[in-house]
Amino acid sequence: MTSAEYAYQIDDDYEVDVPNKRFSIIGLLSKIRNICILVLVVSLAYTAWPSVHYDSYLCFRLILGFIFNREAIAFIVESIKTGFNYHPIGRVIELLVIAVAVWKLIFKGKILAFLRVKSIVMLTLSSYWLYLILFEAIRLEKTPLWGRIIEFYTYSPFLTWLYPLGLETALKTYVIMAALAVCYIATVIYCGSSVREGQRIDREEMEELGINDVMRKVNPIRKLFLPRPRFYATDSFSQNAYSSGRNIVIALDVHDEGIEVAQGVIAHELGHYYHYDTDASLICNVAINTVTFPLMIVTFIARILSHIPLLGIAAGLYGLLLTVFGAITGIIFNLINLVFYWIDGKWAERRADMFSVDLGYGLGNYLFLSKYTEGFSLRALVSGFLDVHPGIRSRCRYIRKRIIRYYGEDYWDSCVAVYGDYYV
Repeated sequence: MTSAEYAYQIDDDYEVDVPNKRFSIIGLLSKIRNICILVLVVSLAYTAWPSVHYDSYLCFRLILGFIFNREAIAFIVESIKTGFNYHPIGRVIELLVIAVAVWKLIFKGKILAFLRVKSIVMLTLSSYWLYLILFEAIRLEKTPLWGRIIEFYTYSPFLTWLYPLGLETALKTYVIMAALAVCYIATVIYCGSSVREGQRIDREEMEELGINDVMRKVNPIRKLFLPRPRFYATDSFSQNAYSSGRNIVIALDVHDEGIEVAQGVIAHELGHYYHYDTDASLICNVAINTVTFPLMIVTFIARILSHIPLLGIAAGLYGLLLTVFGAITGIIFNLINLVFYWIDGKWAERRADMFSVDLGYGLGNYLFLSKYTEGFSLRALVSGFLDVHPGIRSRCRYIRKRIIRYYGEDYWDSCVAVYGDYYV
């Protein structure tokens, strides 16, 4: 597939110029309102926390003291040095994992993906599930293995910061976080963090297709925290596009609609990319895999033991019970994830639409969506409610209102004059 197969001709008669986005007092008031609500919620949580669980509050204050206390930092440095003497290889691997996590969370802005509501809920549930299995069902702290865990993690670079929680609580917290980290790495390797298909679009073709024009409108701060996305053109599906990880895949026939439509679709997918929608879904998959991966391993071991005489019946029954338990637990986790995916998915689509308008390509996104609108009917209402995406008519109305708010009625009227009432 060459660039000539999916390049389109820019119409020289195109006359609708996008004006500069005008100041919106409503938008400013909306942002101030959101900030006030956030400050109010944080203040209420912070003031209510000591009365709800005073010990947790004290531990939190102690951990903050560890972070900002010079003597505590010196103690942690000495502990890490001591740990290197006991387990140099383990400490190096641990430091590398922590460094990569800090780089991803802070310097690459991935922490925003972890702060999504569905991410917080799913990670909390998976952490609690791990706690119940490890420390209530298996009673890991009563086994000889716990002594080796204490020996290995006592001088851990990360565990030292959790010392104010008490050694046992800190170790339980660390073990759960380590299990989640292993599940995260396994999910990325097993499932893949992103999907790519089609022909990669190079820099020259991106200039011809108007992709670089869209990228220039993106806020430089967003570009600072995320690498430049990779763009692909494909003919494996029609009239659609999707974002997966760093890759944005666009159907060939989207380009045939013209530069305005193609740029609107690209801006929408960039909205998904810069709001970490794929990363949030990956985190939820990690939470689900905390159920499936360990049970898969234990079930596999039980199946191997089932071939051994005398142990066969017991191991087979044990494997069967684990399979049933894992299936039920996995279904529950998937149902919870589905509910939050449905709620968050509708908001993610609307936010991506807002992003396209903010970049100045909302009209192209509107033109693309408007072709799929249909009259009001019960079937369309039910389909729009059950679908992860919001209803197309609702999205079009919202995009139109936002375009008028940002660019004025005159710009919208000029769009009507060029494209006609059929689209706008």
